[in-house]
Amino acid sequence: MILIFSGLVGVATLILIASSLPGERPAAQRAKPLATMVALTSAGGLLFSSVTLYLTYRPYWYIFQSAVQSRNQVQTRDLYEFLSSTQMLPGVSPHAFRTLMDALLYSGSPSFLFYVWAGVTLLGVIGLVLIVLRQFVGRPHAHAP
Repeated sequence: MILIFSGLVGVATLILIASSLPGERPAAQRAKPLATMVALTSAGGLLFSSVTLYLTYRPYWYIFQSAVQSRNQVQTRDLYEFLSSTQMLPGVSPHAFRTLMDALLYSGSPSFLFYVWAGVTLLGVIGLVLIVLRQFVGRPHAHAP
C-alpha cells in the first residue's frame, strides 16, 4: 500500500504542478480540485500505511537487536520463525502451501500447465479483440451535409 499511495501522491503532485504553470490548459485547471483531493487522501493513506508497518515490525526489531547484541539463543528462535513466516502467506503452513501449489500447478497431468497458460492467453486475446471492436463500433461517423 505504501508504494500505491506514494505513486498516487506523485502523480497528483505532478498534476498540481502542471496546473500552476503559466499558460496552463483548461483541462489541467479542471483537474486541480480532484488532484488536490487525491493528493491529500493518498498522503493520509501513506501516513497510515507507514505507521502500521512501523508498529507491526517494531517488536521484531527489538528481538533482532537483542539476539545480535547478547547472542541470546531463545530470541533467535523467535526471529527465525518470523523470518520464515515472511516467505509465505499469513496463516498458511509451509506444508499446506507447498501442497496447494503442487495441486494448482500440476493437477495430476503433465500438460496441465500448458492448458492453463493457453487459457490465459486466449482470454487475453479475446479481451484485446473486444477492445478493438469497441473502438471501431463506438466511434462516431462524420455525416455529409
